[in-house]
Amino acid sequence: MLLEKSKDELTDIFMNNLVSTNRGYNYYVDWSNITGYDEFSIEIKAIDILIGLKNDVDFKNEFERLLKKLPKTICIFPLLFGLSKGERDKALKGKYDLTVVSDALGSEDNLSYKFPQATVSLSDVEIEKYYDLFERLGLKNLYQNLIDKSTKDYIIGVLVGMDSNGRKNRGGSAFELACQPIFEEACKKLELTLLTQKQFAVLREYNFTISEDILI
Repeated sequence: MLLEKSKDELTDIFMNNLVSTNRGYNYYVDWSNITGYDEFSIEIKAIDILIGLKNDVDFKNEFERLLKKLPKTICIFPLLFGLSKGERDKALKGKYDLTVVSDALGSEDNLSYKFPQATVSLSDVEIEKYYDLFERLGLKNLYQNLIDKSTKDYIIGVLVGMDSNGRKNRGGSAFELACQPIFEEACKKLELTLLTQKQFAVLREYNFTISEDILI
C-alpha cells in the first residue's frame, strides 16, 4: 500500500507515472502562490502550544493566554480555515468581515469576526468570541486530535490544496503558449493582426460593433 512506502518510493512512483503532456512541473503546484504566512511566523510557532491539548480547560486557558500576549494570532485564523488569497488580503486590511448567520444546529446567531493585521489588543469578551469561532469551525478539534507536529506544515498543506484549483488556469495558459507560435506564423503570412488576452472592448478599435451586454 502507498501508506507503507517511504517518501523516496512515493516520489519514484509519481515520477515514473508521468506521461508526455503540455503540463510543466509548476502545473501541479505553483509555489509562487504558496505565500502569506511568513509574516506571521512568530504567531504560527506560538499557536503550536495548543497541539495535543486534550483537556478542554487547559486548551481554553492556553488559547486565552496566547491571544492576550499575541493578539495578532487571529490573523492566521483565515489561513487555518482556508480563505482565498484575495479574501485573506482583505481580512488583514480589516476589509473582510466573516459573518456567521446560523450554524449547523440552526441557531439564530448573527456574529461578525474581523482579522485585521493592525490588532494590538483584544478584550476578554473578544477573546471569548474568537474562542467560540475556533471551536465552531472545528479548529479546536484540529489541534486536539489531528495536527500532531506543526501548524506551519498544516498551513502549507492548506495553501497547496487551494492552489490546485488554479490548475485549470495553468493548463489553459500552457495550451495558449503551445498554440500561439502557430497562430503568429499564420497571421504573419496572411498579414493578419493577432490579439491575445484582450477584452472584447478592444475590438472597437478595429471598427467592430460590440454590444454593451458582453462587456459587463
